[in-house]
Formats: sequence, structure tokens, C-alpha cells
Amino acid sequence: MKAIIGMVLILVLIVYGYAHGGADPWVLWQPHELLVIMGCGMCAFVVATGVPTMKLLGKTLGASFGKPVKKSDYLDLISAMYELLIKMKKEGIKGIEAEIEDPANGKVFSKYPKLLKDKTTTTFIVDYFRMLTVGKLDSHELEHLMDTEIKTNTKENNQSVFALQRLGDGLPAFGIVAAVMGVVQVMSSVGQVSNAELGLMIGKALVGTFVGILLAYGFASPLGSMVEARFADVIKKQECVKTIFLASLHGYSAMVAVEFGRKVLFNAVRPNFEELEQLMKDNSGGGGANNVVAMKK
Repeated sequence: MKAIIGMVLILVLIVYGYAHGGADPWVLWQPHELLVIMGCGMCAFVVATGVPTMKLLGKTLGASFGKPVKKSDYLDLISAMYELLIKMKKEGIKGIEAEIEDPANGKVFSKYPKLLKDKTTTTFIVDYFRMLTVGKLDSHELEHLMDTEIKTNTKENNQSVFALQRLGDGLPAFGIVAAVMGVVQVMSSVGQVSNAELGLMIGKALVGTFVGILLAYGFASPLGSMVEARFADVIKKQECVKTIFLASLHGYSAMVAVEFGRKVLFNAVRPNFEELEQLMKDNSGGGGANNVVAMKK
């Protein structure tokens, strides 16, 4: 909603500012130039961008216009990891098989519907817990594997961001193309129309440059930043899971492990120590917080 309001305000302020000087705002409405700029821009975008990247970008754009990732989302993630670690400690690897094989019907994930809808993060969690069920794995090898997957996901996400940024970089150029086409029309009309009509035609031609720059810096560039921020949240969740998971494998208690995970979160959404302590008390019946003072099992 914030993004939509911002983009609408951009258009309103531009039109108002133009009209406030006594100009006719309808001169800015040139559908044929808009068709050339947006049509050519999108065609170039499709040519330069693979189908998987376009699908990922479309999905992320839709999520970017939705609700932002909040502190409560990270608390759900930390709580789920805490419960899985406690369950694994009490019941062994076999105790979490049902959770990782069918998260939607598991006792842990079913408590956190928003986390369950986040397929990327849920899959990341269950994949590494599943690895523990197939045999003893070296924690350093797992850390390297998790780092590699996060780097791969980051590169894949960046491809979508770069594609949108390239679209923004190209729109001013297509605006110039539309403007030049308008100038060509003006030049071909010299001697056939009055000076007043020529002036109006030149003004309409220059709208192409204006529209290209506006679409690039007023819409494509902000959308790219929105997508980049949404991807940063996705990667941050995976880094949080990795930190908690590895801390547990290195022998730290579940409570200390989730404290490690809390530390990697952005300040704006990071729960404080008291919030985490209370949450763990609620999830463990009041006993979990006692492990905070113990750095090792």
C-alpha cells in the first residue's frame, strides 16, 4: 500500500506542478509515445530475461506490494527452530521425522501458519534437518553447504533485481527514441503547418523523453529497490536458520542457539533479549530460559 500511495503521489505532484505554472496537463498525455516506450522496454526485458527469473520477479513483486516482513515473522521462525531443537533433543532424530516429512501436518509448523506459507524458508529448514536423519554429518561440511546454498539463492535473486534495474536503465533511451520519432514528424511538417502547430508538435515530441525518465526513476528504480529489500528478508531468514542450526550442532543449548540466531537479524526487526526469553519460556513451559546462562550443554 505504501508503494502504491507513493507512486500515485509522484504522478499527482508532477501533473500539479506542471499545471500550476499555467500549462495544459493534457499535453503530457501522449498514448502513442507511452506505447513505444513501455512496449519496447518490456520487449527488451523479455528478450534479456529468462523465464525462471521473470517468474521469480513476478512472485516477489507481488509479495513486495503486500505486508512487509515484521518482527513477529522472525519470532515465529525462531520459535519454530527452538521447538524443533527441543523436540530433537527429547525424542531424538526419529522424533522430528514427521515434522520434516510433512510440515503442514506437523505439530510444530502448524502453529505458525505464516511461516508455513513461506515455502522457501520452510524448505530450507526441513532440508537440513532431513540431512541429520540420514546419518552423522560434519558440522563444517554442513556450514559450507549452507553458505553455498545461500550464495546461490542470493545470485539467483540478484538476477531478478538486475533485470528490473536494466529495464529502468533502458526506459530513458526508449524515451529518446520516441522523442526522435516525434521530431522526425515535426520536421516533415515544416512549411505545411503554422508555427503554433509546430511548437505544439515539438512539445508533444519532447514528452517522450520526459516519460522515459519518469518511468525509469519514478517507477522501475523504486520497484527494483522494493524487490531487493524483499530478497534481503528471504536471505536473512536463511542466515538466521543457519546460525541457529550450526550453533546447535556445535553443542550449544537450544536457548543459546536461538540467541545466536537473533543476533544476525536486522535491528529494525530483531527482538530484544527479554522478548526472546519470554517467548522461549512460553514455548518450554517456563524452563527454557534457564539455559541462557549455560553456554554449553
